[in-house]
Amino acid sequence: MKNVFITVCFLALLLGACQKEVIVNRDFPRVNTLPVNTIESAGAQLKGRVLTKGRSPIIKQGFIWSDTKFSVGTDIYNKERIFISELSQTGIFEAYIDFALPTKQLIYVSAFSITNEYTSFGEVISFTSQGNRPPQITSFSPEQAQIGDTITITGERFSYLKSKNVVSLDGKKATTVECQENKILAIVPDNLEAEESALKFSCYDKETTAIKPFGLLQMKLNEFSPIKAFPGDTITLSGENFSKVMVYNKVFFNESQAQVIYRKEGILKVKVPADLQQQINSIMVKVGCQEQTYQTSFYLE
Repeated sequence: MKNVFITVCFLALLLGACQKEVIVNRDFPRVNTLPVNTIESAGAQLKGRVLTKGRSPIIKQGFIWSDTKFSVGTDIYNKERIFISELSQTGIFEAYIDFALPTKQLIYVSAFSITNEYTSFGEVISFTSQGNRPPQITSFSPEQAQIGDTITITGERFSYLKSKNVVSLDGKKATTVECQENKILAIVPDNLEAEESALKFSCYDKETTAIKPFGLLQMKLNEFSPIKAFPGDTITLSGENFSKVMVYNKVFFNESQAQVIYRKEGILKVKVPADLQQQINSIMVKVGCQEQTYQTSFYLE
């Protein structure tokens, strides 16, 4: 919200002077964003000031920033952000940010204060960033998973924005689905082939690699039943490490792809393809880049 003030100037010759600014109390806080003077290769010190707190106490406070210009009043949760723990009802508040700052790039920043009813922003100002400390991966889990599984990566100095966080396994980009400053959720990519992969993370111009490798679970086939059926009948396949995401499990009777209609741990159920014509058929299962064929043949009735 815009800062509100009134300047009253009397130009009457009898007074011969201009009165000072008159601050008008409002329901919402009045906030200023102060110039950024401490800019280092490790981060930057941001400062704001509460001129008046409004009629309700401030319950949250901090800064938002971006490498693209934005307008006052933008959604806090669409920007890089930091909330401070020691709130200031009036006067100066500050925070040192050491993440999500690209090197030698213009950064736009705004201070904010939040009450139960209002969110007030200071003006948007800019400074040239000198970068930040590199991100760090402290752990990830599970350490072994199948394609389509979600892994949780914990660490420090991640971005809040999905587009700025890049997670890769063996050079294959993983989709990030949730991002916080110290936690990221990412999906194992369906084109991952290597049984062991380096898990890498990059944010803006900084990169880091997890100490431990990521392990891709290997599919294993057990048996299927019945071994004889008509087109359109249901066949139950058993095995290990099928994908939890049903669309990543593909089943073929020779060259004909079957419809997967059910999946649970260790079980797939499929329909015998309607266009199947050969009496003796092999059943192959594909999970991502992994392929395996049952040793037992399937017989078309």
